Amino acid sequence: MLGLLFAGHETSSHAISSTLFFLSKYPEAAEKLSKELCDLYSKSDSELKTFLNKERLQEYDYLYYVTKEGLRIDPPASDTLPYLVVKDTTICGVPLSKDTIINVNILPQHYNPNEWHEPKKFIPERFDPESEFYTKPGGENQPRSPLSWIPFSFGLRNCPGQTLALLEIKLIVAYLFTKVNFNFDKEQLDSPYAYFSMGSMLKMPFTHTLKEA
Repeated sequence: MLGLLFAGHETSSHAISSTLFFLSKYPEAAEKLSKELCDLYSKSDSELKTFLNKERLQEYDYLYYVTKEGLRIDPPASDTLPYLVVKDTTICGVPLSKDTIINVNILPQHYNPNEWHEPKKFIPERFDPESEFYTKPGGENQPRSPLSWIPFSFGLRNCPGQTLALLEIKLIVAYLFTKVNFNFDKEQLDSPYAYFSMGSMLKMPFTHTLKEA
């Protein structure tokens, strides 16, 4: 039961908090998102309940890039659920016997300099097919490995709530970003790392005010 509660709620709140933090830390990305979501600023709360639906959210490309980059730079989980080795094998020079239980560390994949340009920076354009950041570094236009971004794990047993989680994160980020000003501690914004939820290093409280319509 605790596992279901954590997987279904704690992870999404982590991703939302982290994404809003990095939008405060990187004003250029925030400005681009603000322009894309300009049609939301004049909407009342009651209007947004019907206006901001699944179909509408799919029209916001940069919001999608921001969401995926937030999950890359600060994923809610640092490693995957356990996998069972089904036959003797060797991975990266390490022999693994059948029935060995292993976990895959997500962070090295998300910060691999062979896959990502400047991996420690928040760059939503990494997920824009038209951007120079979309492919591997090196200038040869090589696509990234499908395993370079795995916040929901991978394979047949990846997170069953992935589609719902992405929709939920986009919806709440869009709403809070257009309705609330978040003011984080300057020392925290200047820190190269920020962790949320479990083991959070975020200094509380931060201040927030409602944005003018």
